[in-house]
Amino acid sequence: MEMHEVLTRTNSMILGSEVSRSTFLTRSTTADISAVDWIAQLNAKCKTILSAMCSHSDLLLKYDLTSREPDSPMIYVNTRMPSKFMFNMEAFPRLSKLEKLNGKQLQVEELVYHKMFEAVIERYTNSNQKPNPVLRDTRSSEFCYRLAIKVEAVPAQKALKARRLILLREFLILQHLWECFHREMKAKVCGTDQLIGFPMPFEFKNVVGCSEFDFTEDGMTYMHYNIHGAEEKVLITTIPQTVPDSTSTTIGSSLSYMATERLGPSLGYLIDLMRSQGKTFSVSSALKIYDQILCRMMIMHKYGVVHCDPNPSSFYFGPGESCNVLYISELGSALVKPEFNMQVPRFHDRFVSYLRFRERRCHFVQDVESAFYIFLYMLVGRLPWDGRTLGNLKPAEGMSMVQPSDDPYTDRSLTIDDKEKFWQNQDTISRAIRVVEMEIYDPLYVSFTADLLEALYSRTRESLQLSSSVGIANYMKDCCVGNTQAYNVYYNLRRVIATYFRFEILNQPLKDRQGSARLEQLNRSSTNDLRIAFDLSHWCWNHLDPNPNSSTSKRISFKT
Repeated sequence: MEMHEVLTRTNSMILGSEVSRSTFLTRSTTADISAVDWIAQLNAKCKTILSAMCSHSDLLLKYDLTSREPDSPMIYVNTRMPSKFMFNMEAFPRLSKLEKLNGKQLQVEELVYHKMFEAVIERYTNSNQKPNPVLRDTRSSEFCYRLAIKVEAVPAQKALKARRLILLREFLILQHLWECFHREMKAKVCGTDQLIGFPMPFEFKNVVGCSEFDFTEDGMTYMHYNIHGAEEKVLITTIPQTVPDSTSTTIGSSLSYMATERLGPSLGYLIDLMRSQGKTFSVSSALKIYDQILCRMMIMHKYGVVHCDPNPSSFYFGPGESCNVLYISELGSALVKPEFNMQVPRFHDRFVSYLRFRERRCHFVQDVESAFYIFLYMLVGRLPWDGRTLGNLKPAEGMSMVQPSDDPYTDRSLTIDDKEKFWQNQDTISRAIRVVEMEIYDPLYVSFTADLLEALYSRTRESLQLSSSVGIANYMKDCCVGNTQAYNVYYNLRRVIATYFRFEILNQPLKDRQGSARLEQLNRSSTNDLRIAFDLSHWCWNHLDPNPNSSTSKRISFKT
């Protein structure tokens, strides 16, 4: 089955329009949910928290929770929770009753949302037109029809540790990315599609007035990590007023929510879905996803953000017909221009960078290291050190054994030695490549594919060795400047990826000299080019040309 077909069906299955009689719905995103009691408990917990949010904030003024049944709000809750004290909801924004906008009669399908949403959209698209031309070119047609709301509800007595309060810094980092983009867009030094693959933030609200979550004044000190990774008191934290109507100027409780653009299923969910059928990704699908991961990281790093915890559950596909676009999210462990010799604790041990521990600091290239682990996991179905993180394994043959997807979320790594050996010795990646199921069966192309996969490993290793010493400021400055060391961290990999596919036209920055020489050898030995055609109508391909006046992305159509 083509990957875009799997994504389309997955979107429909998870985020479809089915509505049951009960209007407060818990939406399952797992393959099999049999724990009825647990679902009932989650439903009751979410109702209690939602009631507090409605009573002590302006939630009902901005979101339409009305339903056919009295006292039962229309809202969806995902059963796959980000953490013990967080859950994700989906809700409908309130609509304005305007019939005209800017003197123009509105069509039925041209919705005008609550003024807060419209102000954010206008700020980040530089347009108040209906239909919005930037949204039409860069976002799903379902944009803002339904929104994602992430809720953090930590009981106050458990909020004393800095690592408990994550949502605030996640919002501030996402806001930082969009504000950097906003300044560049206004100065006309980047295209309006620069942040394709980043969810648009709408608001952050801290809810005060619920005794279970309100901070007390009896000498307790509530801490959190700021966006640079340093601990500071939560009570002195202020929310910058750049995003309209984010009016929580101080934090007075451990109950907050953040509203953003709604996304589709996560890459982690899709991997689980395929593994439940005993399948792994084809080489072409894994490479396409890997390329988008690199593109998201390149833009994120340009604006000074290190993700620090890239893993399959950090990436989401777009909803509906935008399922060919990969979004980066889950920024709770990220850092902006890390300046401190410390790290925000907690990470997914299987995918975390070993350089982060060996060098005792965070750097942009560490995200690229984690990206390679995600790519390898998509291809093979497991990682070389899974026996250490997931318990005693008895692989049937080399690395081909598929294991459960449990990924310890911890502040202590067990995999550092294994990862260091992985980059020191090429034997492990060679064994992994031997068990990859090749999609082009011609012996010449099997060898060609194996060479490309080894090239990705070698170039990632080279970047880890050479680029981690580049200073944060210089790296950010050079990230999107052609032929610099920082730029080549991403483009040396993207050139290898592009070599695997046939394009009608390929930009010069994406042409690889070594790959071109290998292709010439193939062409002398084979009359037909058997490489996979890159279908732009099914996949987003980011050019990210260093020319600021060029468009960063190329998509003929979202439609599949």
